Amino acid sequence: MKQAMDTFLDMHRFGLTPDIYTYNTLISGYCKAFDMISADNFINRMCATGWEPDITTYNICIYGLCSSRRINQAVIVLDELVSSGVIRNTVTYNTMMNGVFSDMFEHALILTAKLLKLAFVSNQGMPEMTLLWGHKLSQAGFELNEISYRILDRAYLEHARGCSYLEKNI
Repeated sequence: MKQAMDTFLDMHRFGLTPDIYTYNTLISGYCKAFDMISADNFINRMCATGWEPDITTYNICIYGLCSSRRINQAVIVLDELVSSGVIRNTVTYNTMMNGVFSDMFEHALILTAKLLKLAFVSNQGMPEMTLLWGHKLSQAGFELNEISYRILDRAYLEHARGCSYLEKNI
């Protein structure tokens, strides 16, 4: 971004006027660097020079916010887009849907790990229930994280130990 900003400043020194494409490129760079404050400052700078954000500007910002897991702020930008009268497009909808899904999926994985742990560490220590949950989630296509696998491994060992004990005492 340092080189890009140097080039931007050189444009002014040589008497060139940046257009919406120049601004969108720089805003995109800041968003990809997860520097949303600089991206926002650059949007303000763009507006101060007479350029209004277009659908590309909004899509870049929404993508940057979703990528940095700021879904609530992305929704605010979407509301601004609507109130400003800019027409949404497929990129807008797909970016928001991907952002929301990714955020929800991550929360679902965290919740999954907690549910597996709760099933295993309950009062009865139900390894069978933990293994059942793990099986159902993997059948549904959920990718479990490392913690979930550790819990499942522990439940499997506990279940195997319990079965051996029962078999020996029957």
